[in-house]
Order: sequence, then structure tokens, then C-alpha cells
Amino acid sequence: MGRIRDHARLIPYFDIYRFWHLSLVQLKCGEKEFFTLKRRLAAILAADVVDYSRLMGEDQAQTLDALRQFRNELLEPVVTTHNGSIVKRLGDGWIIEFASVSDAVECALHIQNGLADHDVIRLRSGIHIGDVVFEEEDVFGDGVNVAARLEELAKPGELLISDTAYQSIDGKAAAQFSDGHSHQL
Repeated sequence: MGRIRDHARLIPYFDIYRFWHLSLVQLKCGEKEFFTLKRRLAAILAADVVDYSRLMGEDQAQTLDALRQFRNELLEPVVTTHNGSIVKRLGDGWIIEFASVSDAVECALHIQNGLADHDVIRLRSGIHIGDVVFEEEDVFGDGVNVAARLEELAKPGELLISDTAYQSIDGKAAAQFSDGHSHQL
């Protein structure tokens, strides 16, 4: 087995490799690898289109055109501008990853401001910072779960952030928030 080092520890039948900002976990039995997970700390923005099902029922073509235009002309360029990455598409919602909570907040506010005069698309959003696990084409973990729960609690056009995220943002971004209510998630 050898000695334990600060970046790697070997255990019989299981190899766990840890790096500064990214963990790769490989479960092995002999030479067979069962799965690999990538884990890292990230700021997560969960955003969802308000009343998507109702909009689709009323006018599917208009809703899909508005959603496509929003995604191509506002969402994707603004996410890129604020150093984010769309890591999961949910039909009428998105999970977006950032290295910085301030970038996530600025991105969410930029998107909400861009939708101020939009007559079809309205979003509700939530932000949290926490561990995120990437497995193949999926993303999950505390960071995603809490951001998604906050998004569900948000009113149309509202951005809710966790206290953990709030403590991580700079003064300029923090000044844009009012002290909200506590919610049990």
C-alpha cells in the first residue's frame, strides 16, 4: 500500500484520488473500474421558466419561438460573459455552474434585467454554493439541490440565494439584495 500522502490515499479494493479543486473517485475491484465521479465546489444557478406548461398549452409555437430566442440571444451569451457554463438543460430550465458566486449573481441579475420587457418569458432563479458531482452527462449534489429548492421558492422574476452564497459575494453584488425570509429547505 505504501504511505498516505496529502493528495492521494490508497485503500484495499478502492482507489480515491483527491486534487486541489477536483476529486476523481474510481471504485475498482481488481482491474475492473465501476464508475468515476468528478467532484468540485461550485456556485450553481438554477433557473426555470415561470408557467411553462400553461404557456405551451396556450400557444406552443409562440412559446417555443420565445424560448429559442431567449436562449440564443440572452441566456447563452450572458452565461458566457459571466464565465459560466450550462451543465444541464431541463426543457424549461437550466443548471448553470460558476467558479464564483459573484459571477453567478451578476449573471442572474443581467438575465432578469434583460427579460424586464419580455412579454412571454419570465424566470425564477436560485443560487447556492456547494459540492457538485459530475457523472457522465449528469450533475448533482448539495450545490444543485439547494439552488433548485431556492428556485422553486422564488416568485416570478425573483432571485433567491442561500446564506452561504450571500456570505461569498462581494460588496457590490451584496448591496443588490434585501434581507429576505428564512426558509427551511
